Amino acid sequence: MKILVLTPMLPYPPSDGARIRNLNLIKQLAKVHEVSLISFVSGEDVSTDVSELRKFIDEVRTVRRDTRYSPQDLLKGVCGSEPFSILNFK
Repeated sequence: MKILVLTPMLPYPPSDGARIRNLNLIKQLAKVHEVSLISFVSGEDVSTDVSELRKFIDEVRTVRRDTRYSPQDLLKGVCGSEPFSILNFK
């Protein structure tokens, strides 16, 4: 089966809880399925991390996102009905 995994950040290096969880889920899926990964990244160089992930993932794609937030988005996150973490990826 082909599986596409979307993550809000690269799961490598496994430096915090979300990355550790995502990395282990992906590794287990990759044992029996063809896994592709799409992750959001900010401005840092991730070529080494992507190389490590390609050892067990068939395809890794990154999507750059701006880490700056407008005053409108900050206000929506504080006063609006949607959580700020959702507004980060719109």
